[in-house]
Amino acid sequence: MDDSGRPTTWPLRSHWIPRTRDGRLATLAFLAIFLLALPPVTHTLLNRVHPTVLSVPFLFVALLAVYTALIAVLLWALRRGV
Repeated sequence: MDDSGRPTTWPLRSHWIPRTRDGRLATLAFLAIFLLALPPVTHTLLNRVHPTVLSVPFLFVALLAVYTALIAVLLWALRRGV
């Protein structure tokens, strides 16, 4: 029994590891998209000042798309109850 008097279930499972398929999918999607925002990718693939999109440098537009995709994954996970 734990401190609250409830029986513990063995083995204890970490709350850091996703338990459902949707949880694993959301975690992998978030990490894969997040890799696009890290310096090796931004310095090699996305580091373009020209061309511009609506007079905004391509790097800023690409990062906006990456961050929007990250927020979309989080909202999807929230909606699915992960």
